[in-house]
Amino acid sequence: MPKRRPSPAKNRTKPASTAITASAVLEMVRSSGPVVSWAQLRHQFDDLKRLRNVLRGLVRNGELDQDELGNYLVGDADRELLRGLVAKGVGRSLVIDSVPIARPDGASKNQPRTPLRPGDTVDYWVADGVAHVSGITDYSSSPIVGVLQSSRYGGFVASLSPDFRGNVNLDEMPSGMSVGDTVSVRVTGADRYGLRGDVTAQVSRSDVADAAAVTLLASHQVPQDWPAEVLEKAAKLPTSVNVKRYSNREDLRSMALVTIDGSDARDFDDAVYCEPRPRGGFRLVVAIADVAEYVKPRSQLGAEAYKRGNSVYLPDRVIPMLPEAISNGLCSLRPDEPRLALVCDMQISKGGKVTSSTFYEALICSWARLTYDQVNNYYLDKEALEFSSPRAEKGRAEIEGNLTQLRRMFAAMSKAREARGALEFETRDGRIVLADGKVQGVVPVTRHDAHKLIEEAMIAANVCAARFIAEHEAKALYRVHEPPPLEKQDVLRDALAYVGVRTKTVPSDPKVLAELLAPLAGREDAWLLYSLILRAMSQACYQGDNRGHFGLALTEYMHFTSPIRRYPDLIVHRVIKALLNDKRLPLQAGDQLAEAGEHLSFTERRAEDVERGVSSWLKCDFVADRIGDDLPGTVVGVAEFGLFVELDGYFVQGLVHVSALGEDYFNFVPASLSLVGERSGRRFGLGDRLQVTLQDAQPALGKLDLVLTANSETKSKQSGASKAGRSKRRSRRR
Repeated sequence: MPKRRPSPAKNRTKPASTAITASAVLEMVRSSGPVVSWAQLRHQFDDLKRLRNVLRGLVRNGELDQDELGNYLVGDADRELLRGLVAKGVGRSLVIDSVPIARPDGASKNQPRTPLRPGDTVDYWVADGVAHVSGITDYSSSPIVGVLQSSRYGGFVASLSPDFRGNVNLDEMPSGMSVGDTVSVRVTGADRYGLRGDVTAQVSRSDVADAAAVTLLASHQVPQDWPAEVLEKAAKLPTSVNVKRYSNREDLRSMALVTIDGSDARDFDDAVYCEPRPRGGFRLVVAIADVAEYVKPRSQLGAEAYKRGNSVYLPDRVIPMLPEAISNGLCSLRPDEPRLALVCDMQISKGGKVTSSTFYEALICSWARLTYDQVNNYYLDKEALEFSSPRAEKGRAEIEGNLTQLRRMFAAMSKAREARGALEFETRDGRIVLADGKVQGVVPVTRHDAHKLIEEAMIAANVCAARFIAEHEAKALYRVHEPPPLEKQDVLRDALAYVGVRTKTVPSDPKVLAELLAPLAGREDAWLLYSLILRAMSQACYQGDNRGHFGLALTEYMHFTSPIRRYPDLIVHRVIKALLNDKRLPLQAGDQLAEAGEHLSFTERRAEDVERGVSSWLKCDFVADRIGDDLPGTVVGVAEFGLFVELDGYFVQGLVHVSALGEDYFNFVPASLSLVGERSGRRFGLGDRLQVTLQDAQPALGKLDLVLTANSETKSKQSGASKAGRSKRRSRRR
């Protein structure tokens, strides 16, 4: 085994040696305060053992206080001690009674003495507007879900819960369970080694797909079971649409509307139709399932849907936002079945711009259920479309005419999109193929014109919905994507420089940024280079205030087209229907919208975390059969502690730890995203091609341990003036 090199921290330049006395340490805390972390102190003194002893003495004498996160501040005997409940703040932060918990620079990288979780009852004091926890009086009753493990020191559970990253030590291994099972553990206390607890239940030990889904859903506390009263209400809804009851609606059943989705789609909430206008341009009709007709805002159905926020899509199941009787039945736009819809009817110019639009309630009937691949094959070589119903076969000419006009419209809208400066980021991902609960393969996901034209049609309808609501001075949830924040602009500028784009200031206009990135389009490694840019971008979210959509280069944007699987879309539908029918507008108070936006942004991130976690688990499990094998891969990430390598054909990343790079000390060079050997000068950088050996796999944790294969040669690629290559893009939903 290669020798373990010292941590980079040990080689950092320190200030001139200072005698470690109580007065010197106190002065250091006072001058660096109000709060100082261990990470800050340890870089000011050479003798860490002596420093620890002095700190313990100062805390014991009351001259310094230490909070539960391990931070130090000058002691105060008169400081008022309060008791409160730890709760979630913005993002991943924690608060106590709305006061943020102290976390100075550097502290986030240190393991707290006792990790805090939402639901913990704590004693704390407030200084300079932040809370400092002095001790935990009662641990959260929320279970931690993780993987049962063992070591020579005893059993422990490696957490998969988003509120706690680490291990919970067990007093004893649970009977009837095995290492590798996913379990639920109740925290009972803590000691110098961290949290302790007892296993309360086995979550899963069945086939890998089921284990991954059940475990990640449980660890993120995604609601799965329907309350009895909700199922009762859903059961009372009709199973089909009584056409005679809706004679006041626009009847579009004779229009050749079709749904175009992925082959594995479970619900169909949008249908499209396009025809040419006599003087040029197009008429585009986007019909969306009228979920709001059945799911009212103050109903039990509505309350449960809001709680869930959105559907969660996994390889072997869907956790729907609405009961299946609605999502897969009454509201799903299945072919040859009458359905209620809310329609956005648009007039589009030859140049691809929406010149006018109308919203109305309609009665529709999808003529055919088509897949992206079917439509793309039809476009490529006029391959005959296969229909499952006699009606669709009879209406073949109308359906094909619709598809032809959709493609022409897409060509025009693409030019308009480019003209306004919408950002285009290529993606790279793999779709998991399952059979009997086991992964049989991972196949590349390809986006072609069929995907893109539906995306453009939906974007157009979303923009029209936002404009319609704004014109009526009403309110709903905007889909907001803000420009890169100030704290990320240096990161973005460095990323642009790395991919060969030099600019003194970060463009606030997406069109300018799109022009800067244009030379990257079509490159084999473009998706990796784009990933660097994406890391410096803001995350899209839902807000009551309109702040535009930077990525799409739109001044106003809402989600309107997926009310079966996204609650924000359902809110937009309710507002539009209220405006059309002169009824009371829902959710118009600013605080209501702000609260809804925050909650629904959270449920969206939660769903993404679960979907990403399950995908990583299954891909790691699939490649685990190759332990001991040599595999080719690409460096897709570089950090001080090692290289992240994506294995060819598996779309999953593993880590080559810095200690496995050879007999040398490697320095991390941020500017070139590389590790460089001090003696050898050997460089490992982003995009390098490596031959690695799979040493170990921990699928539940999404971890692969890799080592360089003996005599592995580094093959590098160039990007602008810097080395670059490929990296799996972490997509952000629009």
